[in-house]
Amino acid sequence: MSKHLFIEVIFKLFLLLLVVSCGNLKSQNQETSREIKGYLLQKFDELLTFLQNHGSSSMMVIVDGEVIFNWGNTSEKHLIHSIRKPLIHSLIGIAVAQKKNNLFLSYRT
Repeated sequence: MSKHLFIEVIFKLFLLLLVVSCGNLKSQNQETSREIKGYLLQKFDELLTFLQNHGSSSMMVIVDGEVIFNWGNTSEKHLIHSIRKPLIHSLIGIAVAQKKNNLFLSYRT
């Protein structure tokens, strides 16, 4: 896998993780669907298909200290580059969605 494709796959995974983390998975007509920790199991099936089709090696989703999704060999160490910025941007997006941070405020000392 080329470096560009690898970075693109990692970025897409973080975007998907951002959507999952923000809780935007539930719609009103799916309230009776099976869930774990408030996340639809159907979305994890979609994530599994994405991972398999895009050459990913493994992924783990942890919510409140509990593993709710585990795919691939998650005990294997991977050499990953250029992941810091997408990860930080994803975490900032989650904080904004949860109204824990307002990007329109300025910080003055």
